[in-house]
Amino acid sequence: MAADTSRSGLTIFRRFTQLNTRLTARVHDARAVSITVGWYVFHLTVVYISVRVVTPWIAGRIYTWALPFVSSANESDLGFLLSHIFAFSFIPALCAGLVDARFDCETAMFVWIIPSVILTYQCLILPAGIMQSHVAVAYHEYFAGGFAVPRYRNYGEMFALVGRNPDILRGIQQLRFTAPFYAAVAYSLSGVLRRFAIRKQVRMR
Repeated sequence: MAADTSRSGLTIFRRFTQLNTRLTARVHDARAVSITVGWYVFHLTVVYISVRVVTPWIAGRIYTWALPFVSSANESDLGFLLSHIFAFSFIPALCAGLVDARFDCETAMFVWIIPSVILTYQCLILPAGIMQSHVAVAYHEYFAGGFAVPRYRNYGEMFALVGRNPDILRGIQQLRFTAPFYAAVAYSLSGVLRRFAIRKQVRMR
């Protein structure tokens, strides 16, 4: 009788231990997923802040301080930004990624996914004429340059130009969807570079 009671107690203890191990593993997995999602949201936020704040700020400073000494082109600051949207979105995001990837390069490598999906969706739903190539229309809308945006003296003139200048509307679309894609690719590239650097350090030890 005592032996049966001891075996039953041992069985219950083993089952309790197994259950506790499973629960601990699930909690650990949930915590790991939460940390990964948190890092991803952080990296994605940095990308969009870079595009929305840093990109126009750098373009404005270069247009105001440096451009008058090297060029006399009669283009507006908005036209200058749109004409160099790749450089002004790619380079700041790459620099930010090189800093942030020091803390989490694994998640940073996949930041490009969401902006890419959004841009692809925008390209797919873009209307095209019957005799027009959808690929050509989408490329012109979201990737082509050649912006003709004249100078304006105030915001009133700028908003007046928006209604009658298709290049401004096309540029706004690129700022909303293409620039985050460029920035996200640069940011992810920094994560890849950081990972290769870590592997190289490990091999040298």
